[in-house]
Amino acid sequence: MPTTTEPAVLDLFSQLHLDISERLADLSEFGGPAKIDVVREDKGDVLTAIEARLSKLGIAITVRTPRIAPDEDAGDDALRATVIVVATENVIQNRSSTGTRLPALALASMIFTALRGWRPANGGWTKFEFKGLELGEAPGEQEYEITFETSTVAVEEET
Repeated sequence: MPTTTEPAVLDLFSQLHLDISERLADLSEFGGPAKIDVVREDKGDVLTAIEARLSKLGIAITVRTPRIAPDEDAGDDALRATVIVVATENVIQNRSSTGTRLPALALASMIFTALRGWRPANGGWTKFEFKGLELGEAPGEQEYEITFETSTVAVEEET
């Protein structure tokens, strides 16, 4: 369930961003926390939002704005989205009595399980294809970037 009020109609890319965030907001079926306030890059000051989550729980999930490009192999109107989700851990806070004690790599594994082969309900996107997991570059923190790809066909509605 979204944590903020969304417009009644979202564009194709904002809807994809929202669908991913909602999928990751409850990782309990994958062995993770039942409620995670996922940070979305389209929602303002991302760095402050991440810092707030890291200082409170010690972990944060950020859904970066998908990179969109033509999918030339699939036709003229086909689009390919590269989706990057970041699992970040402030180790000192997270491993304390007030933290989740869930390491960033374990969180990244849960994100992988939640999104690999998943198909968003909106926009006609294909199942997510896993493309890689890399160690991020967050000074003083553990961070993993999990990358997926999906595609759709952009269809203009007649008015």
